[in-house]
Amino acid sequence: MAFRPKKNGHANSDEELVRAYHQGDNTSFVELISRYLDLIDAKLTQFHCSGAEREDVKQEALMALLNAVKLYDPGKETRFSTFASRCVENSVLRSLQHRNTKKARLLSDAVSIDEAKEIAVQENPEDLYIDQEGYHVMLGKIEVNLSEFEKNVLFSYLDGNSYAQISTQFGASQKSVDNALQRVRRKLKTVFSK
Repeated sequence: MAFRPKKNGHANSDEELVRAYHQGDNTSFVELISRYLDLIDAKLTQFHCSGAEREDVKQEALMALLNAVKLYDPGKETRFSTFASRCVENSVLRSLQHRNTKKARLLSDAVSIDEAKEIAVQENPEDLYIDQEGYHVMLGKIEVNLSEFEKNVLFSYLDGNSYAQISTQFGASQKSVDNALQRVRRKLKTVFSK
């Protein structure tokens, strides 16, 4: 089902866009990103994120938005905007707390959203989702540069699985999962910055 504005000219509601995404329409997520970028930026400002840290935290907030879309249950009678706002805020707070740990220094090499946009040679995030050729080039680079275990861990993590779930899924320790994701970040930053 492709996302289409309502015939009366009004845009679809957030809940309708989430429903369309659940039915396989990825363009509806692009619309949700455009609607929630201001909210994410407001949360980053509220918690005093700046510089490179801001881009890293913004990337994690976008992942939280994707998870909110995947996990949203309209049967709970909560508006999507409320649910998404809470997910984004929790992600920002968790990320900032995590950055204060020793482990955070190792993750500082992660690819930022701006770098990912440059990698895809696109002008905005919508084009990144729409341009299938750029997507396949990116997948090709991932295929060539990551080990099988690293690819499996990366895709499982992007599907929203926790370290515990991934370790159970692949029969590895949580430390192995964490190490694999750190290697993935370093490798991809090197590959995509060339």
